[in-house]
Amino acid sequence: MEMQNTDRAGMSDGNSENQSSSFPYTRKYIVIGGVALFLVASVVAFFLCRSHISNIRHEMLEEQRVIEQAWADTAVENARAWQAKTLEQIHNVSRAEVFRLFAFDLNNLGEESKKAVTTAKVASDPSHPLYSMWEELSYLRDLLQDTANHRGWASASIVGLRGEALIVPEKAFLMTPGRSALIAKAAAGRATVFSAAYQEADKLLMDIAAPLYEVLNEGEARMVGCLLVSLPFDGIGGELVSLSKLKDTDFRAGLLMRSEKGFALLQDAEGRLAIADEPVVLAESGQQTFTLPFMRRASLMGGGEVWSLAGRMRAPDWYALIEKPASLVEGRIAAAAREVYAIGILASLLFAFLLAFVGGGAVMRRRAQEGRKCISGLVHAIECALDGRDPKFRYLQGRSHRLELLANLLGRTMKLSNESMETMRLAARLSQVGKIFVPREVMTKKGVLTVEERRLVQLAPYHAFNVLKGVLPKRVATTIYQMGGKVVDDPDTGANHELTLKEMSLEARVLLVANDFCAMISQRGNRLPLPMADARQKLTERAIYDPAVVSVLNTISDEEIRRTLGDDVAVAQV
Repeated sequence: MEMQNTDRAGMSDGNSENQSSSFPYTRKYIVIGGVALFLVASVVAFFLCRSHISNIRHEMLEEQRVIEQAWADTAVENARAWQAKTLEQIHNVSRAEVFRLFAFDLNNLGEESKKAVTTAKVASDPSHPLYSMWEELSYLRDLLQDTANHRGWASASIVGLRGEALIVPEKAFLMTPGRSALIAKAAAGRATVFSAAYQEADKLLMDIAAPLYEVLNEGEARMVGCLLVSLPFDGIGGELVSLSKLKDTDFRAGLLMRSEKGFALLQDAEGRLAIADEPVVLAESGQQTFTLPFMRRASLMGGGEVWSLAGRMRAPDWYALIEKPASLVEGRIAAAAREVYAIGILASLLFAFLLAFVGGGAVMRRRAQEGRKCISGLVHAIECALDGRDPKFRYLQGRSHRLELLANLLGRTMKLSNESMETMRLAARLSQVGKIFVPREVMTKKGVLTVEERRLVQLAPYHAFNVLKGVLPKRVATTIYQMGGKVVDDPDTGANHELTLKEMSLEARVLLVANDFCAMISQRGNRLPLPMADARQKLTERAIYDPAVVSVLNTISDEEIRRTLGDDVAVAQV
């Protein structure tokens, strides 16, 4: 056999001149073929990237809609709680028999007698028949004023259905056209009604009118007056839209309240709510309602285009408005698109050169070696693109290189085949590609991740598989997918199941041990590195790792691992 090999080697040397003369032509064809393959792969990658970017855009906008809807829903829930509390307080007063009976008695008097009581004309004559009613009125005024002070109301009065004063504070009572219209609305609908907010001096107020009924045991009661309450609105409005919680975000919040001219807009202005100078005019349907679904539109609070929505609060007829500048939302989408196109270009290069150089066959062994170097360079380019994605990803820099070194050490110790070693080498170098699709805020977060954030991280191997499965041998992409430890069955819902060791390839089991060991002995953003002894113990105790691979790792000394990884583990020896 050795002689045959020697003869073949001699023949090869004898024909070297002929082969070398054919190299320029072969090189020409390889270049032409590589360029053609690159163009074809680029076109395919472009359409795949466009489809993926469309999905990313949809996902990001849906995420934005969910966040804004959550703020709007919170505002609606706050409004309901505030409304229930306020109505309970209002109804406790409007249903009090002492006020209802007095209003009933006062309305049964003639106009002159009613005026004499309410204007205190009989106060100086104790013998007057109406003197006792004037005394009762004085008591009820004080009681109503104490109730308003105790509950934080700006004022409280009981007036007749035409707006005439019945039980009002001693200070001047102002019956404005707006209050008259509010009383008429409450009387017509026999229900408690709310006004829009309005400015009075330096205060922002709103009025509430609640009907008072005569005291009857049966039948429909007749209205004898209205309780008119004025509430300070600054604290109420701020709490409804949770403005204090929004100050540290890019969101803006406001309240839209129906008015005669359209919708009055209340928004935060230097720490307090203020009414916009101009009313907001919106298209309305015949039922006098409108919807503001999530979409891109001109800002109602000024400042250009926004992505916004509004949640309706029903009674009172208010809308919680949530906006975020469109430039910020579109900026995130554009950044994600650039990353996808960069991966697509690199993948096209890798695919084209892989086919061009590997397809040369036995005649081009030397060219195949050069091709592998080129592929290695392209893999390194992808790795650098990942490492340089963001300066905040410090702990990811060089991670794939450390994984490759340790996996190679384990593979040699286990005497794996060349095919397995090459599979692990490529999988290790490209193991972090899926992290590009994980949002920056999740990758750089310090502390415990939420369930949704953990789902995004778990999807990284799935994204890596989708990017690489058509570029590299499927075995490499599958190994990267399996070393994540979980299979995502439904990427839309995140449903997944933990892989068993039997379901994982040998290469994936080796890389899983090597990857987690490297992570444990390296410094992370939120913790110090573990000593090697502690890392080995954790691998031994957990059932997700192949005991055979962990056993091989434990036979390798700490010194040999340090020599293999070099300065990468110097910080771990504490």
